Amino acid sequence: MNSDQIDKKKSIAYFCGDNISSNLDEELKREGHQIDKIINYTSEKITDLNEENNKIIKNHPPDIIFIYSKRSAESFIEIVKKYTLNALMTESRVLCISEKVLSVLKNAGWKKLEIFEPGDEIMKLEVK
Repeated sequence: MNSDQIDKKKSIAYFCGDNISSNLDEELKREGHQIDKIINYTSEKITDLNEENNKIIKNHPPDIIFIYSKRSAESFIEIVKKYTLNALMTESRVLCISEKVLSVLKNAGWKKLEIFEPGDEIMKLEVK
């Protein structure tokens, strides 16, 4: 549905997290809509790997990595650098949910990048 199809007399509740990639509420307000932004969850970026997860990655480097947001891509790159996992991860296929996510990884030098459609994750696992 396009915003021009929404009755401007109706009030809209916009539920979202504390970290968003675009300000939908502000865009809709500029178009004359009545909108209440409700933050219903918060997120914290992980900057460290515990010993167990670090060991798992080093003993079993992933063949495929799915990344669902720009912020996750940035965090992933930071962790890989911090724990010097580059050599183990460069052969992994990195599947990104959007061009925006893919560009973050591409700019950081990652090569085996692909975009996937939400819901097609299983199909991407089967493609070699």
